[in-house]
Amino acid sequence: IVDNINLGVKWNMMLSLRYDKINNKLSDILKDPYDASGEANFSKVTSRVGITYALIEEANIFANWGQGFLPPATEELAQNPDNFGGFNTHLTYSSSYDFDLGCRGNLSDNVFYDITGFYLKTENDFDRYRITDSLRNQETFYRNAGSSNRFGIEFYSKYSPANFLNLKAAYTYTHFVYTSTNPVQILMDDPNTIKFIKDGNYLPNSPQHQLFLDIEYSYHTDFYAGLSIETQSKTYIDGANIEAEAADGFTLFNARVGYYLHLKDYDIELSVFAKNIGDIKYVAFTEPDPGGNAYQPGSGREFFGGIKFHFK
Repeated sequence: IVDNINLGVKWNMMLSLRYDKINNKLSDILKDPYDASGEANFSKVTSRVGITYALIEEANIFANWGQGFLPPATEELAQNPDNFGGFNTHLTYSSSYDFDLGCRGNLSDNVFYDITGFYLKTENDFDRYRITDSLRNQETFYRNAGSSNRFGIEFYSKYSPANFLNLKAAYTYTHFVYTSTNPVQILMDDPNTIKFIKDGNYLPNSPQHQLFLDIEYSYHTDFYAGLSIETQSKTYIDGANIEAEAADGFTLFNARVGYYLHLKDYDIELSVFAKNIGDIKYVAFTEPDPGGNAYQPGSGREFFGGIKFHFK
């Protein structure tokens, strides 16, 4: 149920109410060599409310509060650490609530900005692990491993000093940490590797700083060229936050050019895009992995060509 309420010329409110009921059922007809059947059901009512206030043209203030609900997937449930077959009865859904407050507007005809602060609290976050057992040591299992507090600030701005020039900037600061009453051991393939998720440790693959800058030049709207920079700070591979295992931050440079051909019935856009033109070697993504393969490398220098038809 979603409803938008007009409270006047400057005020607007949005209300949302949602009910989810998720049924998971697996029927094993063969039951050989074991019965893999299982069933698990999850349900929850969530709500969201938002309000905006058009103070002046240069400042539109908005605030939102909402709840989240994320049930485990069937694949996660089917990995049962207690028995061969059946569902993992230890898993439950993850829940959250969030609040954000922000302001956006046009400071002039050629300057737009948007700044938002947010806070998110989660319960029963998902984690994956393995059992140090000779029979099942290559299987991945899932569990609810603690909760987290997440807050941050997002900023975006666009500036057009001239009709042929556009400048964009986006910055995100995040502080995502676990809230655990007791340390949670990270179960690894190697039983000699002892690591713990502790209260106040950062979540994996959550850089504190991310920055994006872009400049684009266009000539009579037919030709354009652009250069962008994206950078992020270091990330941890798991909740133990071991500095020696952290993935370093990186900065990438990208470039693009394009041209429009104007024909009678349609326009053709030809473009070339180059990503990571400095051919930087970097870790694009990290994730907790019981086997230690937590680093996912990013691509080196890449070139892409494109053609688009715009019908008139």
